Amino acid sequence: MRTILGLVAMACAVPAAAQMDPVVTAQGQLLSATMRGHAERDAARLRRGVPPKSAAQRKHEADCAQLWQLRDRMTRAQRVRLYDLCPR
Repeated sequence: MRTILGLVAMACAVPAAAQMDPVVTAQGQLLSATMRGHAERDAARLRRGVPPKSAAQRKHEADCAQLWQLRDRMTRAQRVRLYDLCPR
């Protein structure tokens, strides 16, 4: 009799423990949708023939944009180097 009651009590407790936290579920769905969006965007770029950019390329572009804003404060030699490294 005790064993049956113990099994019934465990069977009732399992579904309650198996429920996911709504916040964790929402975060997982958001992350999944974000990654799916990135994959769709990358696939569309490939269909158009635009190759994907690496992280190094994106960093180089950001650095060049920042340097172009500072070119007024550069010496002539620094500006020549800027034009070599970061053509417009």
